[in-house]
Amino acid sequence: MADNPNVVKQDSVNPNDQKQESINPTDVNQGQKDHSIPYSVFKEAKDQIGELKTQLAEISDKQNSARESKMKEEGQLKELLQEKNSLLDEKTSRLEVLETERQQEREYLLNQMPEDDRVIYSDLSMANLRVHVNKTGKSISANTSKATGQRGVGGEFGGYENKMEWVINDPDGYEKSKKGSNDKFGNIFGTGK
Repeated sequence: MADNPNVVKQDSVNPNDQKQESINPTDVNQGQKDHSIPYSVFKEAKDQIGELKTQLAEISDKQNSARESKMKEEGQLKELLQEKNSLLDEKTSRLEVLETERQQEREYLLNQMPEDDRVIYSDLSMANLRVHVNKTGKSISANTSKATGQRGVGGEFGGYENKMEWVINDPDGYEKSKKGSNDKFGNIFGTGK
């Protein structure tokens, strides 16, 4: 341990006096093995794996077609048809599940947008729709029961919590809704007409 320059040495006479030797940057990784793989080796291995997967798929297809032709020659068409039908049923059910999940995700993403924008962006591909929703970054509520600032829409208080909020945020809408009413505050902001 005395040979390591990274260690702070203490004097045995006075423990409060510390001597520190300089640290060499090359000594920091001393004793550790470099486990990294050069990119060229990684890329070569990845390319080989891709080629092997392609070859395996080709061999599997050849074996299946050879097996099917042998079954046809031996007159086992019913068994072959049953296999094909069961495979088709399996793929169809998986496709239906995937399509349902895709549709649910599309609805979820569209519900993240304001109602006016849903029509505009409903024709986007799923990838572009995801990018757009992530780009906007806002999760906008699909609840449009409260019309903020839209005159004459939204129930008793024009879409606001109470009359005061309505008057402050949308005085024109409030005035239009109260003209001709028998409300005691019906003409409070009126022009006296």
